[in-house]
Amino acid sequence: MKREYINGKPALPVAFIGDRDSVEVIALMDSGADYCTLPPAMCRDIGLRRVGMKEVAIPGATMNFEEYVGKIEMNGSEFSDIEVLAVDLLTPEIDALIGRNILNRLKVELDGKDGLFLVQDP
Repeated sequence: MKREYINGKPALPVAFIGDRDSVEVIALMDSGADYCTLPPAMCRDIGLRRVGMKEVAIPGATMNFEEYVGKIEMNGSEFSDIEVLAVDLLTPEIDALIGRNILNRLKVELDGKDGLFLVQDP
């Protein structure tokens, strides 16, 4: 099923599930991100399992982020033991990113002209 962009972006509701709780957020499909992200406070509040720090290359530098592992449910599919980096995106309409650690398991088609996208678990 095709979905409409949210505020001009290929984004959809996603549930991050930890040991204590879960949270549903709007997540951007980001083919430029290696990993999924969620704000640090949410990672801690829902009880994602902290596994260490991850060094990530960004244009012109590297940054270190807390690394967590948890479960993600989106678009009718469930993904276990997914690496999630604790990152505050500082955008009002997007709380999280879905990176290539999930996108590479799916078929994703973007139709920017019509503001639609398709996510399928092949």
